[in-house]
Amino acid sequence: MAIRNQAASVAACLTILAALTASAAADARKDRINQLIESMRSSFPAQEGGLGYCVEWGDKAFLLAPETTFEQYQLFVEALPPLENNRYQWSGSRWTTTSTDGSVALRQPMTLTWSYVPDGTTIPNGGSGDLFSGPSELYAVLDAEYATRGGRAQWHLNFTNAFNQWGNLTGITYAYAGDPDTGDDGASWPGTPGVVGVRGDIRIAMRNIDNGSNVLAYNFFPTTGDMLLDSSERSLWRSTTSSFRSIRNIVTHEHGHGLGYNHVDPINNSKLMEAFFSTAFDGPQQDDIRAGQFVYGDNFESNATTATASDIGVIAVAPAVTTVTNLAIETNGLVDNYRLPLPAFSSLNVTVTPVGTTYSQGQQGGSTSTVNALTIHNLRFRIIAPDGTTVITTVDNSAAGVAESVSGLDLSAFGAGTYFLQVDENSSSNDIQRYQFTVSYTAAPPTSASDAWLDLE
Repeated sequence: MAIRNQAASVAACLTILAALTASAAADARKDRINQLIESMRSSFPAQEGGLGYCVEWGDKAFLLAPETTFEQYQLFVEALPPLENNRYQWSGSRWTTTSTDGSVALRQPMTLTWSYVPDGTTIPNGGSGDLFSGPSELYAVLDAEYATRGGRAQWHLNFTNAFNQWGNLTGITYAYAGDPDTGDDGASWPGTPGVVGVRGDIRIAMRNIDNGSNVLAYNFFPTTGDMLLDSSERSLWRSTTSSFRSIRNIVTHEHGHGLGYNHVDPINNSKLMEAFFSTAFDGPQQDDIRAGQFVYGDNFESNATTATASDIGVIAVAPAVTTVTNLAIETNGLVDNYRLPLPAFSSLNVTVTPVGTTYSQGQQGGSTSTVNALTIHNLRFRIIAPDGTTVITTVDNSAAGVAESVSGLDLSAFGAGTYFLQVDENSSSNDIQRYQFTVSYTAAPPTSASDAWLDLE
């Protein structure tokens, strides 16, 4: 693939190197750079066409353009100044406070708001890889690029869809704060906390980062979460391919850092948070979903008791089924409850199925290990009567990784009402088990009046 503006890219990196000649990197840091390079070297030739390097540094993550050469990437990484605290290695980074909710606990449902800073807002230089400072120009750039592609409504929808990809999988609700036509209040960027209706918890800006060389965007980790996009990479922001997948995957990946997620190895084009930008898939993949739900819960949080059980809507009459997906027992000791409104004389069918495959994962530049995401926990479930406490049956017959099921469970003795499906595990792993379930019922009313009153004779 042709390399755009290669000379400018190398010159920019050389400028950074020249400024650092007085401070040689420590041996340990050189080892980490070598690990990063070696972990990506074998993947680079086959994936060059649609991917771009992503480099974590301090409290930012730089996404490099798809056409970045291996040599440019190597030079860029070696140019990064040493850090006393590599925060991206801290796996505990998460949102603990939002403008909507105040303080939020681990896996507690929350609302994150987001907004665009108005054009003219000063965006300071972000350090290595960011060559400039200056005013944001997001509205001007995107309005121009989308003039024949649906206008402001379309590019705003692209951002909305990107955030909602995380929201549809986790316990986070996303809402735009401010005015989509004028932006937020233009307070200092980055790091000014969100205020409902004024500015978002996550604030998005756009200006020239490096003259279209390598860096597409960078993002701050929680609880700042602010995002800067490179205004010189217009072809990616306006690309309509696969329903605007380029802008959507860049924003979704960057916001993954904004949620506190590190890069993941190996580079095999299977995870959103790999250290490459890719359009080979759309949004968070298996490992990304597991990370998101482990920290922020699934989309049905909080449902730990029958009193807070989740409503899944109308239960299908067999042979049709109601299917509920993207669920998780985030760690051992947790319980999920779901409401099952059923008529009198029902027979119930439920199947709870673990979800996952075997894959390799590990920290960027480090060693990887094999994860069998199908067998993290041995799931089980209970059917609970409408009183919310009486356990009608417990289903715990299969090994980890195998579905648990009950068919034709007679509920006629309990009458019409809202029953409960309660899912948990009988294992002890401090890790997440994703799952889904299907449910249906058949109603068999008495065949005669005498049958209906038999218990009173």
